[in-house]
Amino acid sequence: MHWAIPVPAGTYTVAEGSVAGYALAGVTSAPPGTLGTFNLGTQTANFTVNPGIDTTADFVNAPS
Repeated sequence: MHWAIPVPAGTYTVAEGSVAGYALAGVTSAPPGTLGTFNLGTQTANFTVNPGIDTTADFVNAPS
């Protein structure tokens, strides 16, 4: 499932909700350099959104 959320340029922390039977396995983003730190245990990641450029964040889940 994908959502597009328009936001102003800046740095954002995004959290993924829990789903029984699954765990966060990884986080990616595009373009390169927009993913900051992430924590699989807390299911959070920091992203930088640059002016005029679409940024894509992907949270990858796996069965736990």
